[in-house]
Amino acid sequence: PLTRDFDKQENEPQAPLAIDGDQGTAWRTEGYNDNLGPFKQGVGLVLDLGSPKPAGELTLRLVPAGDAQLAIYGSDDRPGSLEGWTELAKPKTANERATFDLGGARHRYLLVWFTSLPSDGGKFRGGIADARLTS
Repeated sequence: PLTRDFDKQENEPQAPLAIDGDQGTAWRTEGYNDNLGPFKQGVGLVLDLGSPKPAGELTLRLVPAGDAQLAIYGSDDRPGSLEGWTELAKPKTANERATFDLGGARHRYLLVWFTSLPSDGGKFRGGIADARLTS
C-alpha cells in the first residue's frame, strides 16, 4: 500500500486479500474520522504484475459500497511518492464496482489511488475485494 503518511503503511498485511479470488476478503484502508483532504491527499494499493505487462482493463470490486473516488497509475519501478507514477486512468467516482480502460500501457506496477473514501460505520474507509486485469 502507498500512503503519504510518515510510516508509508496502510494495512499492508491485508494487501494479498485484494487478489486472492475470494469475494469475502478484502484489503481495506485504515478508518479515518474525516474523509481524505488537505492533510492526507490519498491512499492506495500497489499491484505487482511481476514484470511489465500490457494493461487493458482493470476491474475492481470495492468495499464498503459507497461513493469512492479513485484513479489508476502505472510504473516500471516502485516510486515512493505519487509524483513518480504515470496516470493511466483519470479519477472517477464509483460505488461497488469500478472499471478502468488502461489503454494497453505496459507496466510492472499498478497503483489504485483513492482520493475520497465512502463512509463506513462512522469512519471513512475504502477497500478492494477483487482486482482483475485483462490485457
